[in-house]
Amino acid sequence: MKQNLKILFLFVFAMLVMTAHSQTEYCPEMQLLLQKYKQKEYAGAKSYLDTVIQKCPERKDDAYYWHISGFINLDIFKLVDNRSPVSKSREQAVNSFLNSKKLDNKDKYADHNSQALKFLASTYYNDAILILQNMDTLHFEEIKSFYQKYKDITSAISPDYKFDQKEIEINYGLGMLYKAKYENNKKGYRNYMDSSISCFNRAITINPNDYSSNYNLGIIYHNLGVDIILDDLEIDADLE
Repeated sequence: MKQNLKILFLFVFAMLVMTAHSQTEYCPEMQLLLQKYKQKEYAGAKSYLDTVIQKCPERKDDAYYWHISGFINLDIFKLVDNRSPVSKSREQAVNSFLNSKKLDNKDKYADHNSQALKFLASTYYNDAILILQNMDTLHFEEIKSFYQKYKDITSAISPDYKFDQKEIEINYGLGMLYKAKYENNKKGYRNYMDSSISCFNRAITINPNDYSSNYNLGIIYHNLGVDIILDDLEIDADLE
């Protein structure tokens, strides 16, 4: 009899624990968020992200919540913002996936988190390259920002990733962009020539045989020498 009572007590206790756990886990706002997301109501789903945390604060430590948050913001970046370089949802997607990765102790969402982060990292790198390809001298500072974000995300996914080739490509591209900026106004933009030289040298330090960086660095020094000679000739002419 006592044995039966003990079993019954343990059963009831287990049921109470399971009930309490389920009550903690269940969050109506989370269900509404998922419903809106499945119906592709991206703006509505995003507006519920803060509501879920307000109503169910324990979700702040839930890898699944951040996983879903990442995909909501990712879809807004792709489908609503049309992959705009200034989309705030892109950065919010990155932060959400990184939070999910950090909290995902059992690696339940590891593959999807990593795939999404790799894609987002590639968009930052592509945005940097696009500015370089267009020789856009008005937005060159954004190149550094985009490239740094690419590196930060990639390092979070693959800590041992080697960036040597990317560093050469970015520094060569920046060197060319600074060179173009300098040539637009040699007297006013002398500092851009120095920046161009520094970028080419960084690329050459990584790969001393990088032809493009060596070639363009040689052109800079050649043109600089010519400019000095021409300046001296102008001075001599004035003296006469």
